Amino acid sequence: MRKHIKPQLCGWVMFTARMFHSAVSWIAYQCQMVTISVDYRRPPEHPFPTPLLDVHYTVLWAQLNAQKLGIDPSKVVLMGDSSGGNLAAAATTLHRDDLELEKHNFPPIRAQVLIYPVMQSYNYHTGSYLDKDLTNLRKYVSYYLAGDLSITSLAGDSARYSGIPTYWSTVVDPDSPGKELEIQRALESSASNLNNVYCFPLLECDPAGLPPTYVLALTRDAIRDDAAHYAAWLRHCGVHVCYEEEGQANHGFMFLYGTDELARKYLNHLASFVHRHVA
Repeated sequence: MRKHIKPQLCGWVMFTARMFHSAVSWIAYQCQMVTISVDYRRPPEHPFPTPLLDVHYTVLWAQLNAQKLGIDPSKVVLMGDSSGGNLAAAATTLHRDDLELEKHNFPPIRAQVLIYPVMQSYNYHTGSYLDKDLTNLRKYVSYYLAGDLSITSLAGDSARYSGIPTYWSTVVDPDSPGKELEIQRALESSASNLNNVYCFPLLECDPAGLPPTYVLALTRDAIRDDAAHYAAWLRHCGVHVCYEEEGQANHGFMFLYGTDELARKYLNHLASFVHRHVA
């Protein structure tokens, strides 16, 4: 049996996995997959990297317990919308980068499905961000990275701080793979995480080895360009990408599938993508 893991929550800080239960159940039925919703610990009490690690630990736990769960550990799909899309992409990248997982025979992620994902918070002065009210987005990013509002004004304004792209290393305890994961910061400043690929996957300079990717962007969305750029960059680097863009829907529409025909349309599309790549 295949498995799909979906991080939840809005802007990293709101809602719970329970609120998405009906939609996730529909995806499980449509894709004929076991689904696991990650109700990760939330900012501001638990800022980065805690939400990411909660997703990452969940993936490792599921792969380690594949037999008990009745799943195939080599057929794991990470899926998320909005900030959940950010975490799905970041966790996929982290899983690829952790060489210790390969040593312990953890299979790679089979595919990722990113629904209007948040992919960067370095530059809000281009394209789809223009003429948009970004007040809440800046606050959510600050809560996620710093656990407070201290870097609200820095989010999306690269000219106001100097940063070097930060790289993180992962170490897995060989005696307890998947349970003693430790991520070590290259830089301590929370503002520097605006340049961190595990915070914002659009900054990934080498997407080689990432799995087939489905990306849905919304024309009206402030974060539309980032999703489009991420899809284009992955495709340019040889990753198989299915990119779709919807011009009539608003952010969050996908989980109104009970009454929204467009939501049902794209849920069917992503289910077809999963079937093609996780046979």
